[in-house]
Amino acid sequence: MTNQGYVASGAGLPGAKSAQALRELPRPLVAVMSSGFFGFFAHAGFLQALSDLGVEPDAFSRA
Repeated sequence: MTNQGYVASGAGLPGAKSAQALRELPRPLVAVMSSGFFGFFAHAGFLQALSDLGVEPDAFSRA
C-alpha cells in the first residue's frame, strides 16, 4: 500500500531508509489500530517500534 509515493509498511526498504521515509510521511500521521484477542500486544509493539524510530503519530484511533 502506498501513500503519495511512500511505502506505508516500509517493506523493501533498508532500515535507515525506511525510518527516514516514515519520518517524512505527510502530516497529519494517524495510527489507526483495530482490536483482536492479542491486539494489545501487537499495538504495544507497533507503537514501541515507531517510538524507537523517532516517529510520533499526530493522533490515534481504534476500531
